[in-house]
Amino acid sequence: MNVRLLGFVVVFVLSFVAGIALTQLFLKNTSPSEGTAHKRPTVVTEGPTDPNYTPTVVLSSNVEQHKATPSKAVQLPSLQPKKPVRRTWWRDLAGRQCHVNLGTSSSLRIRAGTLQDGAQISWVESFANQPQVGTLFNESNSVVLVHAVGINAKGLPEAAQITHTAGGRQVTGIIALSIKDLQVTLYPVDGKN
Repeated sequence: MNVRLLGFVVVFVLSFVAGIALTQLFLKNTSPSEGTAHKRPTVVTEGPTDPNYTPTVVLSSNVEQHKATPSKAVQLPSLQPKKPVRRTWWRDLAGRQCHVNLGTSSSLRIRAGTLQDGAQISWVESFANQPQVGTLFNESNSVVLVHAVGINAKGLPEAAQITHTAGGRQVTGIIALSIKDLQVTLYPVDGKN
């Protein structure tokens, strides 16, 4: 058995070495010709040393070509770092009719309670143990009236006070918007956000 294993190892090593040798031979014979070598571009900047100045940069293979064709200048954006833009879809939803997207959840419990718009809340501490007053099902035509959206300590939406009408019955209460893997989104019916 050991002789057989040793034979396999020898064949593997020889095959590996032969593969590397063939690859090197192939790469030597396929190198690009000297006439097609690219020149590295030269970066030319113009402008004062004012820190608020936005430089004009020209990429060119030589400086003389830049002086002959100033129309290839490109204006770069400001060098000041920009703050990341966070989309805040939950703002200004109070008093608006909204479609509800429950994500992968089939239904959502509506809990008893009230909420002030923009208030910082914790779902677990404030509403998780409140009695259930209704259920919101994941339907394509689910529309609710949003009264307020509460945010968590990170500034993200965590709960909303809504009124939902189903089967001629109006239910007003609190729904969770973001708990563990639950992600509920509200989209204004009028499409303006």
